[in-house]
Amino acid sequence: MSHIYLSYSNDDYAHKLASFIRQHGFNTWMDREPSGVNSWRVKVEGIQSCAALVFIMSSESSASVWVQREVLLALAYQKPIVPLLLSGGNWPIFDLSCIVNVRDGEMPGEEFYRCLAASVIPTQKRGQDRTVKANDDLVPYDVYHSISRFFEAVSDKNWARALECVGQIAASGEDPTLFDLGEFEAMVRGEIEQNFSPVIPPLQSLKEKQYDVLRQLYAYLEPEQASQALDCFWEHFPGYDPDNLAERYVRSKVTPSPVLERSLFLAEKGDSRPGVGLREDGLPDISWVEIPEGEFIYQQHESLYLETFYLAKLPITNRQFRAFIDADDGYFDGRWWDGLAERPTRPEVPQWSGDNFPRENVNWYEAVAFCRWLSYRLTGNIPHLDFPQVWPVRLPLEYEWERAARGFDGRIYPWGRSYKAGYANVDESRFSAEYIGQTTAVGMYLQGATQEGVLDMSGNVWEWTLNEYGVGENLDLSKLARRVVRGGSWKHSSASAKVTIRQHFSAVERHPFIGFRVCTSRL
Repeated sequence: MSHIYLSYSNDDYAHKLASFIRQHGFNTWMDREPSGVNSWRVKVEGIQSCAALVFIMSSESSASVWVQREVLLALAYQKPIVPLLLSGGNWPIFDLSCIVNVRDGEMPGEEFYRCLAASVIPTQKRGQDRTVKANDDLVPYDVYHSISRFFEAVSDKNWARALECVGQIAASGEDPTLFDLGEFEAMVRGEIEQNFSPVIPPLQSLKEKQYDVLRQLYAYLEPEQASQALDCFWEHFPGYDPDNLAERYVRSKVTPSPVLERSLFLAEKGDSRPGVGLREDGLPDISWVEIPEGEFIYQQHESLYLETFYLAKLPITNRQFRAFIDADDGYFDGRWWDGLAERPTRPEVPQWSGDNFPRENVNWYEAVAFCRWLSYRLTGNIPHLDFPQVWPVRLPLEYEWERAARGFDGRIYPWGRSYKAGYANVDESRFSAEYIGQTTAVGMYLQGATQEGVLDMSGNVWEWTLNEYGVGENLDLSKLARRVVRGGSWKHSSASAKVTIRQHFSAVERHPFIGFRVCTSRL
């Protein structure tokens, strides 16, 4: 019988889950990060020969390049993937309705094992651990042979084999001349994500039956009871709501949002708050907030030290971005795009056009070009593409963004350790009537301010950062790569608005839930 491959970073939960899976009659295969080339080859063999891959999503696995390679390799092989959400956020390639929620640390229910049985028939007895151990000390390796095979695979558009070669080169620990591992791996990842869709074994039968019952109950329940029933259903099937029962519930009990009404009133009358509009000279008025030097907690428990820097109090607004578009030397001036991997032919129209609303439907390259233009207008010098971290105006580095959002005491939200209803523009429909369903004017949630007074770090729009996803120290602006966004949005839940959550999108993507704010190292 074939095996179930476990991809993970959380040892304790993974070993406990593997034991439970074997108790249900399935064989398992589980590896940690490879110690050398041969252990990577064995890992590839385990994925190639598996019946399905169980991916334990956690904060640790999201940060592990080896877990990312395993999942993408299974995706390229079109192996069935069963995602379990233990902690952190969802990966964009997975539909929320297909994820098994195990945030409580408990083992998944019987539906999970029926899902596995759709890919491989279990035995009548306890399964076995089929993991093969590798000995890297005994295997000769030629890194340039792997590089040659990599380019052959790219030429053949065999992205699975190309990723195998990338893993071999990375596992070898060698640094071959003229081969930019990060750049070529980003290219392969992008091709796999673009050309392959996850094969998810059916979780549908039980889910759809229970949803049918929920749909019938909605006709008879009071709004409060209906919301509780949907919450209970989502505990087992996160986010699954094809009939938009949550939206129906919210619309049935809310009047127009006071926050949105105030936003529209300010937009109509002319919003004169600092940091929202333009200066007298027609340039964007940036309200800078000093973020003092010192140590802070980054991600889980890592302690980092940062020098003083300055972050915009508010995201860039429609009025401010329109100044860039309308300027004679603005959006259509080739100087701001010189050296970037992509140059859009024209800007996209924002979904919501109020002058004081955050500029969305803007991609990463457009945000970088805006920063380059504004840096030039303020100093008279065109910023050098190779040193974006010293531009007078730039996107924040990912760890700068997190420091500003978390403060010195490691907060989970800008205001504290737990979410508070009404503190941010997010989808609160699971437990509150306050679901606006669109952006609001910037800076409307004063109670959601950070320690230093920065606003909108949770909710409203996700915000582009300078870093490449998966290669955090790589600031090469000329690369085609996925870029990190932070902060959550109006469209997503309060869990996504935790300031430790990392998401990523292709740098060319535009969405009505992604915007940006700017940063500088000195004033």
